[in-house]
Formats: sequence, structure tokens, C-alpha cells
Amino acid sequence: MPRSAGTQWRVDHERLQRRLWSPALLRPNAWWDFSDLSTISAVSTGVNNVTDKSGNGFTATQATTTVQPQLATNGITLNGTSQFLNISGPTITGPCTFIDVFRRATGSINSIMLCHTTNNQPHAVRWSGVNTFTSALGDTSSITHGSSSTATGDFVTATIRDGTNTAAWLNGTLLGSSANLTLTSQSFNAIGRRSAFYHSGIIRECLMWQRALTTKEMEQVVGTLAHKYGFNTSLPATHPYRDRPPTLER
Repeated sequence: MPRSAGTQWRVDHERLQRRLWSPALLRPNAWWDFSDLSTISAVSTGVNNVTDKSGNGFTATQATTTVQPQLATNGITLNGTSQFLNISGPTITGPCTFIDVFRRATGSINSIMLCHTTNNQPHAVRWSGVNTFTSALGDTSSITHGSSSTATGDFVTATIRDGTNTAAWLNGTLLGSSANLTLTSQSFNAIGRRSAFYHSGIIRECLMWQRALTTKEMEQVVGTLAHKYGFNTSLPATHPYRDRPPTLER
């Protein structure tokens, strides 16, 4: 007997789900998925614990009730003035990759992912209140990758430090690449706070590798996350995963 249209859709959907590619295949060194409620512990005052999905134990915590982020649809929301999460590591000593997904409700605000609460270094990405895009994956100073505009909506950023340069992408478009800063060893201790600056808006996911992803690997992660959160049409028309998410076959 032929399958009904509904049954055939379910079969095709299940087959697709089994074939879909996942960032887990690249073994991230740290991975906080704030859309996965199974990894989050929340109390009446807010989020107090987020498990690292990489399995490496970089749990994100916030015991101080007055600065706990709040649960949001597919993420956590931070108020831009005081809320953040504490982490202990990871540490970078050489090539590394950071990919983050977040939402900006307005322009001219700070978008901040992995950073340090007291030092300017390190930070993987900062889309500042004056609309510049910087990274600081070295012992001193930072790299300005260019202006990033006052755009609002959902974004995925990728920052990759290889053996020579540090480059940054916004929604799959290269913002800029510059020679690496001198780096001996730097550790992250916060998500959503860099010194006196705080993230404003929703953070959906933060992933980190202690190596430089290849271009294809970076495109796979960016494509997967853009489709997961429904803004894949914001990727460039030439992006290999703009119209279809990565699968195990491609």
C-alpha cells in the first residue's frame, strides 16, 4: 500500500535528521548551547549553570542572583549592564577558532561572547557600541576587523587565528584579516562580559576549538547554525550552505 503524504514526509524527515551534519563531528574543545535546555539549570532569579557540551568540563556558572542571565527563546538574554556567566578556561596558546551565535535587538550596543572580566585580553569577538568589530587573541592590544554597522537581528560570527593571521567573519562574510598578535598564553573567564562592558541581547551558542578550522569546516559550522536558528538567508548567495544545511554527504 502506498504511503500517505504525511507518512512519507515523516520518513523523509527522519532520514534527513540522521544525515544532518553536526559541529560535534569536529570535536570542539568547549561548547555552550544555550538553546539546549537539557544543559541549563535555572532558578527563579535566572540561569545559574550551563554544562559544556564538549565534555571537557568548562561549565558556565553564575551564583550571584542579581547578575544571572535570563532564559529566552533558544538562548539566554543579558541586560547589557551587569549580567554574565563565569567560566574557568579554556586557555589559548596558539591557533584557535571561535564561532558564536547571538541576537541584537538594537544597534549601537555591545555584543560580547568569550572574554575576561578584568582584562581587555583575551576576547574572541566584540561588536562594540561604536559599531566596530574586534578580537584580542594575544597578550596585548586587539585587532579591529572593520566596521560592522548598526544592523539588528540574528548573527553568527567566526574568528580564526591560524599560524599567521587572525580573521573574522560575520554571517559568512569576511570582515578582515590581520597579522597575529604575539601570544604566549591567555585564559577566558567569562561569557558576556569584557572588563566593564557587557553583552546586550540574546546569546544562542558559543563554540571554541584549540586549532584553526579549515574554510570548509568553518562554513559547515556557520551553515548548520544559521539554518538551526532560521537566518540562513542572511548568508552570502555564494555560501555553500545558504540554501541547504550541511549533511554527512556534503
